[in-house]
Amino acid sequence: MKLGILQCDDTSPETAARFGNYGGMFEKAFHPVVPDMTFHRYRVHDGNLPDSVDACDAWLISGSKYGVYDQKTWVGALIRFVVQLYEAGKKTLGVCFGHQLMAQALGGSVELSDKGWGVGLMENRVIIQKNWMEPFQSYLSLLACHQDQIVRIPSCAKVIASSAFCPYYMLQYGEHFLGVQGHPEFDPEYLRVILMAGQLGIPDTSIEKGLISLYRESHGKLMIQWMARFIGA
Repeated sequence: MKLGILQCDDTSPETAARFGNYGGMFEKAFHPVVPDMTFHRYRVHDGNLPDSVDACDAWLISGSKYGVYDQKTWVGALIRFVVQLYEAGKKTLGVCFGHQLMAQALGGSVELSDKGWGVGLMENRVIIQKNWMEPFQSYLSLLACHQDQIVRIPSCAKVIASSAFCPYYMLQYGEHFLGVQGHPEFDPEYLRVILMAGQLGIPDTSIEKGLISLYRESHGKLMIQWMARFIGA
């Protein structure tokens, strides 16, 4: 299977040297789960979109520091491409910004959340069990770093996992679109480094809470397994 990674941002040069860029993080995460999977990265934040929805077997939309509501040319172009993916029935995954962009593209709404930043290891309850959840886990703890949230979901979306802080944490659209707010591709040490750098405008109390949470176990590998099963890899 060839997975097209729609990369929507870059890590800093300092962190890229140590942890890789966002596209590389996903490749590193998927490779142990699906060794024969191949990848093609598209730097969509630089205006590099695929020529066709059929250029890859399945797709993944990465995270980003930008908002899906930002009036940027590339964001609008990506939204239009995501609508094409949905209409074509292409298996597509969205993570953080990608999760939010799916909702925005299909009729939902995303805003800067009045709940503040969600950083560190965040736990959410799985409320609908699906056959691609193998092995099954009734709750999901993934690394997070976001302040935007989906506030209204499209009519075609079903809530799969949720919490009081993030009600629309995981959404499924039909049998081919799946989005999650957490980052299964993140290394806990990567998140520790960017939180310690203190350059994102996150309140100190949120940073402290997030750093403490990193000592708990992440279900990142499990989520990658679920995603691989969802897209039929």
